[in-house]
Amino acid sequence: MSERQDGLTDADFSVGRSRLNRIKHRVVELPSRLRLAGQGAWRGKERGLAVIAGVFLASLVITTVLAYGVGLSQLFFEESLKSEPFDAKIEYARTPVENASG
Repeated sequence: MSERQDGLTDADFSVGRSRLNRIKHRVVELPSRLRLAGQGAWRGKERGLAVIAGVFLASLVITTVLAYGVGLSQLFFEESLKSEPFDAKIEYARTPVENASG
């Protein structure tokens, strides 16, 4: 029962391995594990940069839209003040004094 149909032996599993075989297996698997770790780190960096760039562009768009809206509202407010007649005017007979009551 040491040879299975799928080609695996008892030494392929960590339960049936000796200490020397476990160390040998770790050394053999090290290059592929390092490659996978490097790919994961690089993809993580790419994702991080993509998120930062996306947040920056979104904030830039929002700021531009808000600035455009403020400019439009100021323009329309200024135009509306030109066409509005004054309906009241306050004139003081004399300048107000400090500490005056009433």
